[in-house]
Amino acid sequence: MAIYLAGRLVCTPSTPSTALKLLVLDDVLIGLDLANRLPLLDVIEKRFVKDGWQVVLLTFDRAWYEIARQRLSHGGWRHYEIFTTRVGDHEQPLLLPDEEHLYRALDFLDAGQVKAAAVHVRTAFELALKTGCHQLRLAVKFHPDPRKMPASDFWNSLKTAEVDMVPAPQCATDSKGRIHWWQPKPFKHRVIPPDLERRIGHAISWVLNPLSHSQTVDRYRAEIEDAIYAVDDLEIAIRKALTLRSVQPATLMQMLSRLLRARIVNLQASNTP
Repeated sequence: MAIYLAGRLVCTPSTPSTALKLLVLDDVLIGLDLANRLPLLDVIEKRFVKDGWQVVLLTFDRAWYEIARQRLSHGGWRHYEIFTTRVGDHEQPLLLPDEEHLYRALDFLDAGQVKAAAVHVRTAFELALKTGCHQLRLAVKFHPDPRKMPASDFWNSLKTAEVDMVPAPQCATDSKGRIHWWQPKPFKHRVIPPDLERRIGHAISWVLNPLSHSQTVDRYRAEIEDAIYAVDDLEIAIRKALTLRSVQPATLMQMLSRLLRARIVNLQASNTP
């Protein structure tokens, strides 16, 4: 694989900009163990995707597809599923967009296919947990095969995680008209609010677990709908935590900018005859 990828880079001209840069890998990663697949995905993203290549990854392994989709979350990837349908005496390929699992869950629920909806909710839950722990850099018990890491390990790390919440800078004017700025002390903000933790915990007991494949789940249509919205709120909470973490440098720059502007105003006022 290393020789092949290096050859593609060497044989493809960097100029003109209209040169065809196409890389198609048809399940070539299936012969590698996961310890080598993940670094190879990093090589593809850094050496090809970021350099303007169009990359097509094909696989029949759904578990591996989910891992790759989580790993390659940036770069404008599009996700499709290929099926075949019978037309007369031959099969015709059918290409469908691979929609988000929660949307699929709602569609299946509307169609009365409650078990299928439960499976997609559970898949969305596990993906949200893994993505959240990865992006927030949370410690999780390690196993070389990601498929053997239970969702409970990710959930235990995520539900106790906290991020620093930086309040907005404060200012006040003293008796001499001088402006004084200060930054209130940061405080801890839970990634998962207590109410959402309770809702997820309730859903885990019977929807977000392997038993969602059983026949008994058909009786719990309303509860599965609640689980769909709980997982959606979980994804929102993770995005909010990531936003809070990323705005800390911006908050500091905002405070410095305001201090400089106030200083300029004071200097201009002192120089006015």
